[in-house]
Amino acid sequence: MPALTPKLVIEAAHAMGWHEFVGSGGDVVALDRFGASGPGAEVYAELGFTVELLVQVLIKTRECVVAIAHGLFRPSGTRPLFAA
Repeated sequence: MPALTPKLVIEAAHAMGWHEFVGSGGDVVALDRFGASGPGAEVYAELGFTVELLVQVLIKTRECVVAIAHGLFRPSGTRPLFAA
């Protein structure tokens, strides 16, 4: 994919390795702990895998890509530095 294409990985396991594919303008929603047992919808909600969260992350990812495209990216960081 082109570098300035927003990339979001949603992984119901560990994020290890995914950051390489999404780059500095992308994001990964994943678990940093062991999962849980129970009905799927309840477990996903408990772990934070909700539509609302994923939409917020996707919007943030898109804003980051736009910031990179406009030169508003802080080279030493992984998030955009928006002009005041």
